[in-house]
Amino acid sequence: MTIAGAILGLYLMAFCTGVLAVGKFGMNLGIGPLRTLAFIVLVFGGQASIYAIRERGHLWGTRPSLLLALSSIVDIVIASILAIGGLAMTPLPASLVAATLVAAVAFSFVLDVVKIPVFAHLLTRQHNTDGSGREAGASSAQREPIESAAQAQSKG
Repeated sequence: MTIAGAILGLYLMAFCTGVLAVGKFGMNLGIGPLRTLAFIVLVFGGQASIYAIRERGHLWGTRPSLLLALSSIVDIVIASILAIGGLAMTPLPASLVAATLVAAVAFSFVLDVVKIPVFAHLLTRQHNTDGSGREAGASSAQREPIESAAQAQSKG
C-alpha cells in the first residue's frame, strides 16, 4: 500500500501546485497571499485526501463517522477564519477561500476515481505473490540467481 500512498500523494502535490500556479500566474498574487493560499490548499487538500482514501470503495459508499465529520468541519472553519481574517497570515478574500474549498471537493472525487484502479491493481499484485514479494509461481531455480546475487552483494 506504500505504492498507493505515493501515487495518491503525487496527485495531492499536483493539486496543490496547480492551485498555487493559478494564484501566482492567473491571479498575480504576491508572496504573502500565496503563503496563505498554500496553507488553505494544504488543509483543504488534506481533508479531501482523507475522505477519498478512508476506504477501498468509493468515498460515498459509507458515511464518515461523526467524529471524522466534526473534526473536518472544525479544521475547515478554523483554517478559513485564519485565512479570511488574516490572523498570523496575509488575508485572502472569502471568495478565494470558498473557491479553493470547492476545488478540493472536486479533487476528492478525482482522487476517488484514481484510487479504485490503483488499489485494485495493487491488491491483485499482492494476492499473486507468496508474501515475500516474489511471484507465487516462481520456481526455486528461478529465484536462486537473484538470491545468490543479493547475498554476495550484502557480503561485499
